[in-house]
Amino acid sequence: LNLKENDYNNSLNHFYTTYINNEKYKKPITGVTEYNSYKDLIDKKHDLTKVDIKDISKFYDAFKTLCEIYSAFDENTSNCTKCSDKANKFVKKYQELDGDSNNTEGTSYSKILSTLSTDYNNLKNKCSNIPTLPEVNTSQNTPKSPGQNSAQTSEVTPLSSSIGNKLIPVLLIFSAIAFFLGIFYKYSLFKSRKRAQKQYLREKLKNKEENGSLI
Repeated sequence: LNLKENDYNNSLNHFYTTYINNEKYKKPITGVTEYNSYKDLIDKKHDLTKVDIKDISKFYDAFKTLCEIYSAFDENTSNCTKCSDKANKFVKKYQELDGDSNNTEGTSYSKILSTLSTDYNNLKNKCSNIPTLPEVNTSQNTPKSPGQNSAQTSEVTPLSSSIGNKLIPVLLIFSAIAFFLGIFYKYSLFKSRKRAQKQYLREKLKNKEENGSLI
């Protein structure tokens, strides 16, 4: 996600206004009824697009692991043996994210972290033997119980009882953006190669002309 850096696209907000905010991404998403399109999905979580692109891959790993836990969870039993390894992996990743210097109260970073803890704790309510998340530790030293983040909680989409079959909205956002950024990067790489080829041809032609003038 961070393959192409410059002074202008250090946040998803810039990427959104440049590439997503157009007609192309207003098309319906197959199999999704909660959102009309990728643009509609991102618009409903637009405040989260202010997160730095450098942090996206960190969160993506955590959300991906959380989705894997939900997929392995059996709603018909409280036995969560299949989830334990991935739950331990998730908690370890969550602790890394929680201890990051960007975890400042009120920022997009802390809101996404709150979404992670809320979705994990929704699962823990049904699967009590998976590990407990540590308390939120913001840079302002105002620890709160996992998932409790006043203004942030209202922006979190709770999972229904059929949690095993539901997508986590923020992961879907990251997946879409990862896909779009991949296309953007390949297109930029293609243009860069074309420029290099043109430059090479110009230099070759110039050298040929210079050599011809010497004869």
